[in-house]
Amino acid sequence: MQIVRLYKKKIIHSDGSIYEGTGYDRNGEFIRSGKGLEYNKFGLLVYDGDYAENRRHGTGTLYKCGAIYYEGEFRDGVEHGTGSLFDPCFFIYKDYPFADSTKGPLLYEGDIADGLRHGRGCEYAYMLVNKKFQRYLVYSGDFYEGWHHGKGKEYDPVPDNNSGRIHSRLAYEGDFIEGCRDGKGKEYHEEDGRLWYEGDFVNEAWHGKGREYADDGTLVYEGDFVNNTWHGKGREYADGAAPVYDGEWAGGERNGTGIEFHENGRVYYNGEWANGEKNGKGKVYYENGRLCYDGEWGNNVANGSGRLYYESGQLCYSGSFVNGTCTGAGRLYSKDGTLYHEGRFHNGEPVADTTGNALNFLNSAATTGRSLTWFLDLLKEAGPLLLSAVF
Repeated sequence: MQIVRLYKKKIIHSDGSIYEGTGYDRNGEFIRSGKGLEYNKFGLLVYDGDYAENRRHGTGTLYKCGAIYYEGEFRDGVEHGTGSLFDPCFFIYKDYPFADSTKGPLLYEGDIADGLRHGRGCEYAYMLVNKKFQRYLVYSGDFYEGWHHGKGKEYDPVPDNNSGRIHSRLAYEGDFIEGCRDGKGKEYHEEDGRLWYEGDFVNEAWHGKGREYADDGTLVYEGDFVNNTWHGKGREYADGAAPVYDGEWAGGERNGTGIEFHENGRVYYNGEWANGEKNGKGKVYYENGRLCYDGEWGNNVANGSGRLYYESGQLCYSGSFVNGTCTGAGRLYSKDGTLYHEGRFHNGEPVADTTGNALNFLNSAATTGRSLTWFLDLLKEAGPLLLSAVF
């Protein structure tokens, strides 16, 4: 076994850089090994640490501009293992000095591979609080070739001017791909740290399946998201418990087919929607579950042809609707199913025929002792069901 004898030597290279430390001779060449120092051509310290086979290998410290930039482990000439990174340009903080003037602010501590943040680690940033720079945690988790990549947590700074301190509040926890929130995760409000969203992310956006929560923490929506908006199939909630709507969405509005619910949880409306309004074909139900209206819709009210029912389930009116009222040709029935008028209506009232005679229904009303007032009362009873406020 050959014994290697180390000795100290100072080498000045042709470019003016200097090595000063231990090594040994091999075939007439000095091989750096053991402890050593490197200086640049301006005489500033560049490296202080271990060497093996002419390379930085072991533990050591790198310097930039005379300040520590990295301290930790090296392998085959590059930063590799566990270590800490510092901001070497700490002179920008000169009016608010740090405890250790030989080091800049800590930027990262954790795993390093081939000179890059790789593995598990923590990142830090700084904020001015009461004329002093305070450190806070920015990210903790997995790194891959310098990126936030894998599982991790991001934080928001929360300054406290009274104490002069700064705290880190969780902003996101979940999956990352090349520095972006991507995969499964949870996002929290910057103001108070409450849960805002949990689900799928794509390139920083809510995208896929997820849940959104209100300011009080109650569930607002669960379903499909596209670029931070409700889009696809989803369910909207009131007070985090009772569903308000269950169906299709586009651009954050009800679009397609969907169901709206009464406060008691029963179906209120089941049909088509456009731009957040009832539009197309749809049905409205009473709170007891019986059918109230079945027909066409436009601008969130009954528009077109349709049928209106009493709460008992008996047909009340069949015909044309305009802006939520009986307008056009139609038939009106009593609660017992008796036909009282067949003809034209306008804004919920019967219209006289072309001869100027009383309405057609009066012919039958005279034989039954019914009056015009009686008919208008009947229509008034059903009328509220036709108003837009009901639908």
